[in-house]
Amino acid sequence: MYNVQTYIERCIKSILAQTYSNIDLILIDDGSTDNSGRICDDYSKLDNRVTVVHTKNNGQSIARNIGLSLSDSEFIGFVDADDFIDSDYYEVLCGILLKNNDISCVGLSMGNNNSRNVEVINQENAVIRIMAGDLWTVVWNKLFRASSLKGVTFPEKQVHEEIAFNHKFLMRVNYFGVVDYKGYHYTKKREGDTKSTFQLSRLNTYKQILNFIDDLEENGQSRAKKALMLFGITHFIEMFYSAKATNQPRTTLLTVRKYFLAMLYLGLEEGVVLKKPRILLKAVDFYFYSYMVIAWRKT
Repeated sequence: MYNVQTYIERCIKSILAQTYSNIDLILIDDGSTDNSGRICDDYSKLDNRVTVVHTKNNGQSIARNIGLSLSDSEFIGFVDADDFIDSDYYEVLCGILLKNNDISCVGLSMGNNNSRNVEVINQENAVIRIMAGDLWTVVWNKLFRASSLKGVTFPEKQVHEEIAFNHKFLMRVNYFGVVDYKGYHYTKKREGDTKSTFQLSRLNTYKQILNFIDDLEENGQSRAKKALMLFGITHFIEMFYSAKATNQPRTTLLTVRKYFLAMLYLGLEEGVVLKKPRILLKAVDFYFYSYMVIAWRKT
């Protein structure tokens, strides 16, 4: 966590109030300059399930890796410091993992259904559902069996590190649980959210996606490979429009365009179809705009 004094107490209270009480809460204060660290320390004195680690500001990946290294629990979950969860959140997710020993992870379907129905899917369908947006690439909407995360860490000093994390984790999964349950409450439009700002470092996602594609190809998972390529195409379209919205220089627009075209050509060669009208229209607009930039540059 970093400078979340407005939200952190709500988050901690929601975790400690769980009906499934056999939990350990590890709070990583990533060099906060506000009262976030003090609030965490206060709760550690009130509840012996709480452990607090204070570090210098190293970023989200290192903070999460510290938490992974300290955990000795059977299951591992993540909650962002400005979010909160329903009181039965971990009772629901732990119950699914306890009843299904062959499931390595259970994730929340990000649709509008709250039926709590559970579906068990194989590895390839898990990749497809995550990349298609039903399960999202984030880790905070999932509960992992700790044994399946041995040796899996978040790459440090990278944006969108969850792509690489999903790659490492999913390649060792046989079965994945999906539950229609809206027990996690995400704080939208938080300050500094990578979705609301432009970061050129997000281009490193390209290499992460290619590495993931190579492994899927080795496993003969063509459908998952196409889903991942479509995710990459969409990612670079959105990155391009973020660059436009924040008035980035044309050299930056050309750089993003290069990565987009590389991913698009790769996808088209594999038969990826842009079925969603929004993606297709943005892709066409992207083509038109990028060539206009080139023409402008040559004049």
